[in-house]
Amino acid sequence: MQEYQSKLSEWGQWFAGFISSSDEVVDAHDIAEVDLRCSLGLIENIDHLYRDCLGLIGEWSTQLVDYTNNNYRLFESEPESFENSHEMYQAIAMVQFVQTALRVHYNMEFAEGEYNAIDSRNLFLTGVLTGHGGTCVTLPVLYAALGQRVGYPIAVASTWEHFYCVWGEGPNSFCLEAAGNGFEKRSHDYYRNFRRPVTARDEQVNGFLRRLSHRELFAHFADQRSNCLQEQFRFDEALEANFLADRLAPHIQQFSIHHALTHYTRQLFYLLGGVPSLAMFAALEAFETDSTSQLAGPDAQRFRSAAIQSLKRILKNRFPESAKPAESTHDKVFAELFNL
Repeated sequence: MQEYQSKLSEWGQWFAGFISSSDEVVDAHDIAEVDLRCSLGLIENIDHLYRDCLGLIGEWSTQLVDYTNNNYRLFESEPESFENSHEMYQAIAMVQFVQTALRVHYNMEFAEGEYNAIDSRNLFLTGVLTGHGGTCVTLPVLYAALGQRVGYPIAVASTWEHFYCVWGEGPNSFCLEAAGNGFEKRSHDYYRNFRRPVTARDEQVNGFLRRLSHRELFAHFADQRSNCLQEQFRFDEALEANFLADRLAPHIQQFSIHHALTHYTRQLFYLLGGVPSLAMFAALEAFETDSTSQLAGPDAQRFRSAAIQSLKRILKNRFPESAKPAESTHDKVFAELFNL
């Protein structure tokens, strides 16, 4: 790590502090604050709202307590509606507070079409806190951030391309779908086939279908930062974020694969000129059909197809009016990359 320390950006130097910290120190950090700091520098004209957003989380957590206490009579009068569980009432009240009192909504545009990380508000709490709307990436973090601030046993969990929330530990724990309408109680088994099947190996190497530790969740924040930076063609910074995510949670296979993929996508981008343009589409297609055009590195052949698809998607997001309306092979290539 020391050999990279002098090369890290200001954000990277701050985030690298988690790598050398104990779990107790990492766990003491507020997840909303870390999420928001990971969004800095991605949309410069909203960076000045960092303190306001963090303050709003504090206000909402206070209002959540008031809302829950003020409506406690509902639990007292009909406890069976809440499975005779005080914690179930708290969870339902929290969802109702966010969706009805705060009127936080899901940004449906983010779910349409191929994955597009250009707008960092879809990846971090700035979207929820500035009225842009939430996503399956940000809404679970919002619920966990509010809940943890008031002492609830809530955490974020993950499956393929999706986050959700877990309340409690042990046999009485339950999951809730943070990106749905109303309160939706779920189980981990529900998410086993949510996007695509989760195998026992996926659970082991990617940490799926369980509570994520703060260390793992913060690594996901860095990973999301990289996604946004790549959409802005800031590949050097993106590679830094992937490197730090991998170092923070090296036991999670996703981060090491994403680190390698960013490396080869970056290499491909500069190999084709390093300037995003319509002409790069043609160059990329020529590269795709030219078997003699090879990336350099020990895993170049393994990541070649995925790097091509990744750069194709990024270019399509930047130049949507000129992209060919062909069926995407993005999911297929990535499934092969992760050995599914």
